[in-house]
Amino acid sequence: MLKELSLKCFLVLTVLLIGLTAAGPATAFTDLDVRLEPIQPLPGEDFVIVIEGMSESLPVGLEDLVRTDQGLEIQLYRPSCAPPCPAQSFRLDLEIDGSSNPFSEGLVELWINGRVGIENDRSTLFRTYFAVGELFFHSMTPETVLNPWTPTDNERVQLLVPVVANVCGPSPPRLDRIERNGSLISVFLNFSPGFGGEFLNGESPDPKCSPAVPYLSATPVDLGVLEAGTYNLEVFFRSTRDDSLPIRVNKRPFQVTDAPDLVSLQGDRFQVEVEWRDAAGQVGVGKPVPGPSADSTLFTFFGSENWELLVKVLDGCSMNNRFWVFGAAATDVEYTITVTDTQTQAVWTYTNPLGNPSAAINDTDAFNTCP
Repeated sequence: MLKELSLKCFLVLTVLLIGLTAAGPATAFTDLDVRLEPIQPLPGEDFVIVIEGMSESLPVGLEDLVRTDQGLEIQLYRPSCAPPCPAQSFRLDLEIDGSSNPFSEGLVELWINGRVGIENDRSTLFRTYFAVGELFFHSMTPETVLNPWTPTDNERVQLLVPVVANVCGPSPPRLDRIERNGSLISVFLNFSPGFGGEFLNGESPDPKCSPAVPYLSATPVDLGVLEAGTYNLEVFFRSTRDDSLPIRVNKRPFQVTDAPDLVSLQGDRFQVEVEWRDAAGQVGVGKPVPGPSADSTLFTFFGSENWELLVKVLDGCSMNNRFWVFGAAATDVEYTITVTDTQTQAVWTYTNPLGNPSAAINDTDAFNTCP
């Protein structure tokens, strides 16, 4: 009888131990992704902390949310489970009242801890930083440069983000992603030094950098071709060293203007413009493609990446006392090329009929206006 009782107690204890082991540590929360909405709240502004991830049991709930002098501490809880415990996705949207006890401008530490079942121990699942305020200013805060400085709607826009770094420390920031929401363009860059600890004090995160020797590097970001209009650009850094959330370090408006409808060649003497009409009845003007040539130009009809027509005005005065017009197109839409000699007001035109595959243009008698 005693042996049977001992065996039963042993079996009960074994089951309990297996159950506790199956519950696992709080690290059973996996693949956590944390973000703020808005990404960077202002002092006194309410915001939401979104936590997504995988858990071996549901529901995942908020056990406690503590505001400390250093930042914000979140305690998560999930029930224990008996195996098998397949990972399941969860999402928590934690609304933070920013008005009653507002955060000051600057960086705020964020801890996310987790607890499973009846365990008393909590383990840290996620530790990061987020910024409060319009911008986070630091000695490494970059000034953004656009290339071209004043872009038009037929040019690719490149964003340059110059950063002062240390020669034995970080590499230049690397592009993570670009987000577009209407006229707002958000550029997210990953950066290797941390935003916390010694980095905030202006010291080098690498002990070998003593003294640190700064150098200037620029990260190019291709924004593509943008339609004419006013845009707002913001640049976010995310520290891969401290696992910070994206921190906005620069914000600025910029303007994209309409490209001119004509181009000047041969020292601005000749002006070239193009009108087109397609089979659907749409009409428009050709947009010159920016380029350094003094005697040739390209035109687009439907999109800045789709070049349709090449036009050349050549000086043949030494050959036959004429200016020549050459051209070629890869289209069957109707188009009319108009070339004007601004010195004499002489005009040359060429029209390709709708539906006709465009032929090469080789007019060596176009302008009898030399010199």
